[in-house]
Amino acid sequence: MSGGKADVFGASGVRAGERRFWMLLWLLSLLVIACTYLTPFFFEWIPLTIFIRDAQGIANWSFSADRFWRSSVAPHCFFSGYILSMLLAVGDGVVRRPQQILAVTSGTFLYLLSLELLQVLIPGRTISGGDVLIHLIAYSAGALLGFLLYYCVGYTDKGMHFPLKCLGVWVFVLVYLSIYPISLKTDGNRSLLNRFLFASREIPSKSDVLANFLLGWPSAWLYLEAVGTRSDRKLTPAKSVQTVVCVLAIVFFTALFVETIQHFFAERYPSFYDILLQVLGAASVCWIFMRFRTNRIGIHLQLLEALGRLTSRSVALIRFSIGFLVFEWTPWFPSIEVSTIKDGVRELVLPFVTSNYPWDLHWEANRLGIAFVFACSAATGIFWYMLLRSNRNRIRPSMTLMAIAPFYGLAVELGKVLISTKNVTPLLVLSCFLAGLLVFIGILVLENREKKVWENSNSGVGP
Repeated sequence: MSGGKADVFGASGVRAGERRFWMLLWLLSLLVIACTYLTPFFFEWIPLTIFIRDAQGIANWSFSADRFWRSSVAPHCFFSGYILSMLLAVGDGVVRRPQQILAVTSGTFLYLLSLELLQVLIPGRTISGGDVLIHLIAYSAGALLGFLLYYCVGYTDKGMHFPLKCLGVWVFVLVYLSIYPISLKTDGNRSLLNRFLFASREIPSKSDVLANFLLGWPSAWLYLEAVGTRSDRKLTPAKSVQTVVCVLAIVFFTALFVETIQHFFAERYPSFYDILLQVLGAASVCWIFMRFRTNRIGIHLQLLEALGRLTSRSVALIRFSIGFLVFEWTPWFPSIEVSTIKDGVRELVLPFVTSNYPWDLHWEANRLGIAFVFACSAATGIFWYMLLRSNRNRIRPSMTLMAIAPFYGLAVELGKVLISTKNVTPLLVLSCFLAGLLVFIGILVLENREKKVWENSNSGVGP
């Protein structure tokens, strides 16, 4: 078809944007692996002889299936492998792909091996080559799944399109959210049907209702976006009903699968309410699409095109900003809970109302962390201002926007009040605030100076 959506999606800007999207997601997945691997970040410098002695444990390549299923790093490796396969599939051509695969395979092995060796510096940790093998298996499984979908099921930009590639990412996220913490059940006394019936007696809380309702949105939106990329024509009533039925069926069977596998994990209970609420969430998205009488919105195409047109400096800034957030919030996934706001605020305020709070010990234990967040907050604020300033003629950012940018680090640190596995540290919050304040003052001085220069140049008195 000429002039169709497939041609638009194959445009250089959108294709470059998709490659950058997968690159960003892959690099962030590597960061999550490192954070999960090395948490808590409490390193102890040891003599080289002791390091070499303990590092010899890497020669133990024994494999345990039980340890594989209980590994908290393996799911992130699986996710990263899938993302990597999507990144390589949007490569420059078949000729270069074998070299790319060999390079990233070697790099991934060295990356996981170095993370394992770094555990020598963490007190109480033991290292083993078997852990590296476990994570390589998980990584390879994720990559293999991605390549099979891409090459065997027509998982290409001319077939299922970018949204359905993202749908694979979302299904992984949905499964991971549903089985976390990953701990298999040891008792199998109750059947799956009995567990469903038992859970149906308990009415879900308001937060569970809202969460499951929103969990039904991404699947429906991504599928409808994928359908919309095939044609510019609006859906007929018959095709509209067929599309809605397909969307609801996909969400229903996905939710049923996710709830079913919860039967095999501890601290998880399958629920019919979760399935019903996710289907209702998907139905609301279908209603929005039908209300506007269109088969597509095309937001993903606009985002990919914008991402493809950005300069390398802008992409690097986005990568650094999100990486700073991931580093500060890990292990956050999936521990963001609205109910923890109260506890988080209490942790933030408590040191200021307790007279015997050990500030001296707190300072000694967090000096490196304070310096790190101060530097990252200041750097992020400066670079965001420079980016907005360099694009002033194109996007016309307001002074308010440029004034808010320096406090990105403060927003990241205060965001910890939502995370049940993180403590909100007053010294780190103060560090981010001071960094943002210094950058903000610098911006005001610079902007006022340039404003005066501009006024003087435009109000010159003639001879």
